[in-house]
Amino acid sequence: MASYGLSVLVVCALGLGIAVTVFRSTLRAHRRLLGGLVAVLAVPLAAIEGLAIRWGMWAYTSGKVVPFRLLGTQPETYLFSALVVFNFSLLALGIADRVDRRHPDV
Repeated sequence: MASYGLSVLVVCALGLGIAVTVFRSTLRAHRRLLGGLVAVLAVPLAAIEGLAIRWGMWAYTSGKVVPFRLLGTQPETYLFSALVVFNFSLLALGIADRVDRRHPDV
């Protein structure tokens, strides 16, 4: 069983659920931008994670990850990177939209 992938999904999905609920209008208004940010930023983040694993800065426990690699790294790394980038991008855009609505003259 890939418990690391499950933990990533649970933790990130909880944050994603909260962010989507709170910033629903932002998600609708900026869905192309969010998709682009995930596509552009998740790849370098996953590559850096892969480097950290190869350098021995941290490691996966073999029994807790999917038993295959994708471009030299476990797929959970890419899942984590994409979800984190999406969550933080949505959060930043949502806060910026709220500030713009509250203070339109600034």
